[in-house]
Amino acid sequence: MSPSNAVHYDRWFQTADADRDGRVTGADAVAFFGRSGLPREVLATVWELANDRRLGYLDRLAFHKAMDLIALAQSGRPVSKENYLAQIDSGGFRLPVLAGLSDAEGNPLDGNPGG
Repeated sequence: MSPSNAVHYDRWFQTADADRDGRVTGADAVAFFGRSGLPREVLATVWELANDRRLGYLDRLAFHKAMDLIALAQSGRPVSKENYLAQIDSGGFRLPVLAGLSDAEGNPLDGNPGG
Protein backbone atom coordinates (compact mmCIF):
# COMPACT_ATOMS: atom_id res chain seq x y z
CA MET A 1 0.00 0.00 0.00
CA SER A 2 1.35 3.41 -0.88
CA PRO A 3 1.35 6.15 1.74
CA SER A 4 -1.27 8.04 -0.28
CA ASN A 5 -3.51 4.95 -0.24
CA ALA A 6 -3.28 4.91 3.56
CA VAL A 7 -4.72 8.43 3.77
CA HIS A 8 -7.73 7.41 1.69
CA TYR A 9 -8.11 4.08 3.49
CA ASP A 10 -8.22 5.90 6.82
CA ARG A 11 -11.01 8.17 5.54
CA TRP A 12 -12.88 5.19 4.14
CA PHE A 13 -12.46 3.31 7.43
CA GLN A 14 -14.30 6.13 9.17
CA THR A 15 -17.09 5.82 6.60
CA ALA A 16 -17.28 2.02 6.94
CA ASP A 17 -17.21 2.13 10.77
CA ALA A 18 -20.87 3.10 11.01
CA ASP A 19 -21.04 3.18 14.82
CA ARG A 20 -17.59 4.79 15.27
CA ASP A 21 -16.27 2.11 17.62
CA GLY A 22 -12.96 1.66 15.79
CA ARG A 23 -14.09 -1.62 14.25
CA VAL A 24 -15.58 -2.64 10.94
CA THR A 25 -17.88 -5.54 11.74
CA GLY A 26 -19.12 -8.12 9.27
CA ALA A 27 -22.34 -6.15 8.73
CA ASP A 28 -20.35 -2.93 8.18
CA ALA A 29 -18.08 -4.75 5.73
CA VAL A 30 -20.94 -6.26 3.71
CA ALA A 31 -22.40 -2.79 3.19
CA PHE A 32 -19.08 -1.06 2.49
CA PHE A 33 -17.30 -3.73 0.45
CA GLY A 34 -20.39 -4.07 -1.74
CA ARG A 35 -19.41 -0.70 -3.24
CA SER A 36 -16.64 -2.57 -5.07
CA GLY A 37 -19.08 -4.43 -7.33
CA LEU A 38 -17.23 -7.68 -6.67
CA PRO A 39 -19.12 -10.96 -6.22
CA ARG A 40 -19.99 -11.89 -2.64
CA GLU A 41 -17.79 -14.99 -2.75
CA VAL A 42 -14.76 -12.82 -3.62
CA LEU A 43 -15.64 -10.42 -0.81
CA ALA A 44 -15.95 -13.37 1.59
CA THR A 45 -12.36 -14.32 0.68
CA VAL A 46 -11.27 -10.71 1.21
CA TRP A 47 -12.83 -10.79 4.69
CA GLU A 48 -11.21 -14.12 5.53
CA LEU A 49 -7.72 -12.95 4.54
CA ALA A 50 -8.04 -9.50 6.11
CA ASN A 51 -9.50 -10.93 9.33
CA ASP A 52 -6.54 -13.27 9.72
CA ARG A 53 -6.51 -12.84 13.51
CA ARG A 54 -10.13 -14.09 13.58
CA LEU A 55 -11.33 -11.21 15.72
CA GLY A 56 -14.73 -11.01 14.05
CA TYR A 57 -14.09 -7.43 12.99
CA LEU A 58 -11.47 -5.43 11.10
CA ASP A 59 -9.36 -2.86 12.88
CA ARG A 60 -7.82 -0.03 10.87
CA LEU A 61 -4.83 -2.02 9.59
CA ALA A 62 -6.92 -5.07 8.71
CA PHE A 63 -9.29 -2.74 6.83
CA HIS A 64 -6.30 -1.38 4.88
CA LYS A 65 -5.41 -4.97 3.94
CA ALA A 66 -9.00 -5.60 2.85
CA MET A 67 -8.88 -2.54 0.58
CA ASP A 68 -5.66 -3.82 -0.99
CA LEU A 69 -7.24 -7.23 -1.50
CA ILE A 70 -10.26 -5.61 -3.18
CA ALA A 71 -7.88 -3.69 -5.47
CA LEU A 72 -6.14 -7.00 -6.25
CA ALA A 73 -9.46 -8.61 -7.19
CA GLN A 74 -10.44 -5.63 -9.31
CA SER A 75 -7.16 -5.96 -11.22
CA GLY A 76 -8.31 -9.43 -12.31
CA ARG A 77 -6.03 -11.47 -10.07
CA PRO A 78 -7.39 -14.17 -7.79
CA VAL A 79 -7.56 -13.12 -4.14
CA SER A 80 -5.02 -15.19 -2.23
CA LYS A 81 -2.30 -14.64 0.33
CA GLU A 82 0.31 -15.48 -2.30
CA ASN A 83 -1.01 -12.95 -4.83
CA TYR A 84 -1.33 -10.33 -2.09
CA LEU A 85 2.32 -10.75 -1.07
CA ALA A 86 3.47 -10.83 -4.70
CA GLN A 87 1.66 -7.56 -5.39
CA ILE A 88 3.34 -5.93 -2.39
CA ASP A 89 6.71 -7.09 -3.73
CA SER A 90 5.94 -5.72 -7.19
CA GLY A 91 5.17 -2.20 -6.05
CA GLY A 92 1.88 -2.13 -4.20
CA PHE A 93 -1.75 -1.53 -5.04
CA ARG A 94 -3.86 0.96 -6.89
CA LEU A 95 -6.79 2.42 -5.02
CA PRO A 96 -9.81 0.18 -5.39
CA VAL A 97 -12.85 1.41 -7.26
CA LEU A 98 -15.67 1.94 -4.75
CA ALA A 99 -19.03 3.41 -5.76
CA GLY A 100 -19.43 6.88 -4.31
CA LEU A 101 -15.80 7.01 -3.13
CA SER A 102 -13.66 6.62 -6.26
CA ASP A 103 -14.11 6.89 -9.99
CA ALA A 104 -13.74 4.13 -12.60
CA GLU A 105 -9.95 4.54 -12.54
CA GLY A 106 -9.77 4.34 -8.76
CA ASN A 107 -9.19 8.07 -8.27
CA PRO A 108 -10.64 9.23 -4.95
CA LEU A 109 -13.69 11.44 -5.02
CA ASP A 110 -12.75 13.29 -1.86
CA GLY A 111 -11.37 16.39 -3.56
CA ASN A 112 -7.75 15.36 -2.99
CA PRO A 113 -6.62 13.65 -6.20
CA GLY A 114 -3.34 11.81 -6.03
CA GLY A 115 -3.17 11.91 -2.24
